[in-house]
Amino acid sequence: MDWWSLDPKETAKVLQTEIQSGLSQKEAQRRLAEEGENTLAQEGGKTSLIRRFFAQFNDFMILLLLGAAIVSAVVSYLNGERDFWDAGMILGIVALNAALGVFQENKAEKALEALQRMAAPHAHVLRDGVVREIPVASVVRGDILLLEAGDYICADGRVIESKSMKTEESAITGEALPVEKIADTCYPPQTPLGDRKNMVISGGYVLYGKGRVLVTATGMDTEMGHIAGLLLEQKEGETPLQKKMAEISGTLSFLCLCICAVMFGVGLLRGKGILDMFLTAVSLAVAAIPEGLPAIVTIVLALGVQR
Repeated sequence: MDWWSLDPKETAKVLQTEIQSGLSQKEAQRRLAEEGENTLAQEGGKTSLIRRFFAQFNDFMILLLLGAAIVSAVVSYLNGERDFWDAGMILGIVALNAALGVFQENKAEKALEALQRMAAPHAHVLRDGVVREIPVASVVRGDILLLEAGDYICADGRVIESKSMKTEESAITGEALPVEKIADTCYPPQTPLGDRKNMVISGGYVLYGKGRVLVTATGMDTEMGHIAGLLLEQKEGETPLQKKMAEISGTLSFLCLCICAVMFGVGLLRGKGILDMFLTAVSLAVAAIPEGLPAIVTIVLALGVQR
């Protein structure tokens, strides 16, 4: 629907809303149940602790250590020693690092959730002729929003009253300057988004003045919701930090393997036993590989998020 082409009375008639009193509380509850909350969809749900734990092993250095532990256990078994202490120590250290990483990630996630609850905005709407303060998620199509300077615009809407109201819409339209809103003007259907001065857009802010807005779209039906839908279709890539860490891990692991190979070769040239030199090379690899590096990076980043 080209809401910017309709005047306020026509818009109210289409949305079945009384301009003077707004929706009734009962009708608003019905629409909320029918259309859903005024929120943007998010990709997937929470990752289970088990999956997050095993995700900590997604690093070449850690995989190299796990391989060393398996080799150590197999060689000990073949020698008839049945001494799995070294393998157990390696696995224990790796598991401890992973557990610490998951613990700190979990704390950081809870801190973010608490911050989001504190920052959850509210909206002032006109219902049954009374101004009510409600959570943004409870705003429905047809509600009359009362906006003033500093308010977050939580839905798309047709301006029905403006008292020098100016909004900031740069996040959606790219317009850096404040946009003055006009109630008594209609625009052709093909008018670009940034030129619809009788509409407000979800995701913006009121910088000056105040006004009333008839909500025409909520949640994923808003202009911001369309952008969110496109983002959900994109696959999540690696961050620059993740790429750099993978590069560092690969380089360190390669150097460690080269040193171990040289040591193994030198030992064979000096007449040492193949099995003894192999175990020595494995021990050197375990000692040289910084197995705590991935966990340290995770913990430091998590602590930063908590702060």
